[in-house]
Amino acid sequence: MRILATSLVLGIIIGLVSIWVWPCGLVPLLNVIGKIVGDELYGGVLAHFGNPPAQQVSLVVPWLLRIPKIYALTSFLLCALAGTVTQIIVNTKRKTSNKEA
Repeated sequence: MRILATSLVLGIIIGLVSIWVWPCGLVPLLNVIGKIVGDELYGGVLAHFGNPPAQQVSLVVPWLLRIPKIYALTSFLLCALAGTVTQIIVNTKRKTSNKEA
């Protein structure tokens, strides 16, 4: 469970730092995958909730799914997914090595 907990904390930290540095344009340097996935997800949200050519389209998008908050969300979810997969692999290897011994 340590791997999963560590990855969740890491996802929260990376996400909050991404929100903090977003006005400076440093998100691509700190959170490449979160930015790419966040931008794609935001494009999907715009297509689903609003009219992309409209000037005030961000008013119809839910608060959590707006930029830069979507970068924090995607960072957390991606780190949680990576941590869960890694934890499952480690737990499986530990169980097999305990059965062999």
